[in-house]
Amino acid sequence: MRIEKIEFQNFRKFIEGSIEFPKKDTDLHVIIAENGVGKTTFLNAITWCLYDLEPKIEGNEEESYTILNSKISKKAKDNDEIPVSVIITVSNGKDKLKFEHENIFKINSVNSEYYQNNGFREELIDENFVVTVTDEKGNSDPISDRDEFDNFVSSFIPKDIQEFFFFDSERLENYFFTNSNIEEQTEKLSHIKILSTMKNRISTIIGELDDSIEKDEKSEKYYNEYLEFKGQYDDMNDDLTEQEKEYQELSLEYNDLVNRLKIPSVSKLENERDKKNENIDKTNIKLDEKKYSLNDHVILNSPKIFSKEAIENCLKIIDENKLGETSYIDEKYLESSIHEKKCILCDTDLDESLIERIQEKIIQFYSIPPEIKRLNEFENIFKQILKSNDTYMDIDEDMEDTITVLEDNILEIEEARDNLQNQIDKIIDKKDDTDRRDELEELIPIKKQEFLSTKSNLEKIKEEMDNKYEQYQKALNKELESEELKNKLKLLRDAKLVVQKTYDEIMADTRKSIEKLTNDNFDSLIRKTEVFDRIELDENYHIKLYDGDRLVTFSASATERQLIALSFALAVHSISNYVAPLIVDNPFLRPSGKNRVNVAQSCFNLSKDRQMILILIEEEYTDNVKKVFNSEGEIKPQCFKESEDELEVKIGGC
Repeated sequence: MRIEKIEFQNFRKFIEGSIEFPKKDTDLHVIIAENGVGKTTFLNAITWCLYDLEPKIEGNEEESYTILNSKISKKAKDNDEIPVSVIITVSNGKDKLKFEHENIFKINSVNSEYYQNNGFREELIDENFVVTVTDEKGNSDPISDRDEFDNFVSSFIPKDIQEFFFFDSERLENYFFTNSNIEEQTEKLSHIKILSTMKNRISTIIGELDDSIEKDEKSEKYYNEYLEFKGQYDDMNDDLTEQEKEYQELSLEYNDLVNRLKIPSVSKLENERDKKNENIDKTNIKLDEKKYSLNDHVILNSPKIFSKEAIENCLKIIDENKLGETSYIDEKYLESSIHEKKCILCDTDLDESLIERIQEKIIQFYSIPPEIKRLNEFENIFKQILKSNDTYMDIDEDMEDTITVLEDNILEIEEARDNLQNQIDKIIDKKDDTDRRDELEELIPIKKQEFLSTKSNLEKIKEEMDNKYEQYQKALNKELESEELKNKLKLLRDAKLVVQKTYDEIMADTRKSIEKLTNDNFDSLIRKTEVFDRIELDENYHIKLYDGDRLVTFSASATERQLIALSFALAVHSISNYVAPLIVDNPFLRPSGKNRVNVAQSCFNLSKDRQMILILIEEEYTDNVKKVFNSEGEIKPQCFKESEDELEVKIGGC
């Protein structure tokens, strides 16, 4: 099957026009269009016509783009009826099939109830699906039944596997994360769906026979417990799949950020800077407190400070007028000590000799002139004042030293803060990226632990489930009274095992074939074949790239991952019995140099066996690509060109 012609009417930017794909030596066709000028709309038109798939708004799978051209809609008058249609003509060498999908829209007034309820004027009032079959003799038979339309489409390319034939190469990386239904799609591609249907039918019959067998309370108990564990297992297995997918996506995003960002975290630098500012503020408070304390200390002790010189002069005068080594003694203390026979100052017991010496001192003291006594009293007072001044000076020096240390600390902290701010200023535009990297750095270990915990719990539940099922089977076998029923069940179970084994063998062979073809395709596409060892597909068709024994899927570049996915898509095509067109958007956008030439050569080779339509931007259609494509005859690209008002796309030669 190949597409001969596609016709458009009012479908988004394609107001009118058609594009034909005549076959020459090769069946390779090139469409040139810039981004935003109808490339994706072209693919959407095909899937809308054949499968009624409306283009979705990216990031919102619940909301679709309107398919009616906005320019036509704005020009329309109230109550006008406007058709939107896409017609695709395909052929198999003998018969031709023309698929036509048409919607009729009524343009409502802004004052209408429809507009008030929906917020837009365009109301879908009719939809038609028509397939016209034309044989070799030119006899045509239009069929307007929707089920028949879908049956003819399925003979061309079934809806469930259309994404392997019409795709945007930028989305090929979905094979790494969203390929949970590839096994089912492979069933259809390799035409072994009948085995899966047989297996399900046999399982249904086994279930019906199981239900007809009388069970005692023990088997019923084991069966219910098994179902309970199975329900838990299925739910947890779904959770595990989601957790693994989320963990892989986060790991890929984190590795990409780590590889791109060779800079520290902006938020962490800002936190450090803020801590420095807080430290500066606290240190300034301490500094102010010390300065206030020093100021208060100076004010409080200023009389002593300013009287120091006068006191020293007084002591000098006293020293010049003293009589010998006379010192001041309070006679009251001496007399009390003699009376108590104990020193009232130090609490020492006094013997007779000490008492006599004290009495001599008292006599000596009474002989001292009053003027000298008075000088002695002043001398002691002045010395106490000078001693207190010395203590003040020590305190003053300590305070000044503390202030100096605090001021030095502030300068050091300010310098460190300024250095941090300089770093922040240089990389502030990367703040969101570094924040996301920091978030992922904390989140990924948590997600990994959640995944491992769920996996461990799943294994425990499976063990319990298998144990309960084994107990149930044993109890059930004891309860089977009818030998004929036993034989039927055994026959069915054996048949199910044979079908399952055959199914598994074919699926395994198919998977191995896809794996081998993927490796072969990748080797022919990749420039650096010595870097990677092999590609493997696990039982769930997850693509894994190895360098020796090291898994390097998520450390491969975006270009390398796209080439792997393209290799996989081409491999799936090779095992498919559907010789249908392959339409690819932007196949050369990421590959460059030798890789781009290799992809171009693969597309060219593939076009010798089946139709290939490539949708490119101008930058992809390099001289090297043209050289490959024109090696056996000139290929003339067709171009999509946008009108000046950007509301219409014209189709024509480049």
